[in-house]
Amino acid sequence: RAPRVSGVRVAPDSAVYAFVADLVDADTDGVADYIAMRGFSGVALATVYHAARDLLPHNPRRVVAHRTEGAYYFESDPTLYTDRLRPPTHDPSTSTDFGRVTDALTKHGLDWQAWTVYLHNCRLAIDYPEYSVTNAFGDKYVTDLCPSSEAVAAYAADLTADVARLAPSVIVAESLHHASFGHGYHHE
Repeated sequence: RAPRVSGVRVAPDSAVYAFVADLVDADTDGVADYIAMRGFSGVALATVYHAARDLLPHNPRRVVAHRTEGAYYFESDPTLYTDRLRPPTHDPSTSTDFGRVTDALTKHGLDWQAWTVYLHNCRLAIDYPEYSVTNAFGDKYVTDLCPSSEAVAAYAADLTADVARLAPSVIVAESLHHASFGHGYHHE
């Protein structure tokens, strides 16, 4: 399904990872066309992500982006969440653009994948310490929810339902496990 570009064919299941704001900053239609013409089949679009500081040398509006901790980049449906753990926040500056971006990707023949970070969420781990990872010494980690918790498992299922209603081609599930100690806190 991927088009040939200069005799090169990118794998039909290849995707570029991106954030809504980055596509909007650089002209959504232009970026979608550029990605499609390079032979990629889709874009893994961040739906929920952790804090980060990213370098964006090709972004025409900003070179450095600070990602909000535990932000939802789409308008979530809080009625889908069955337990105490609920979406902590969404980024209002991008959630209104989410549908516009997915429409543009589809228009250019690209699948969009829902890149979703589940349990590596400082905001929820801090707000709900009873559901955070606890080490062998009793220390609570403010970086991750504990996948062994029934409430956390319910949150993961509810988040999946929330993202699935957006009809992505696939959900790219990140952080559904116990993270290693070395994974760290915020990301550069």
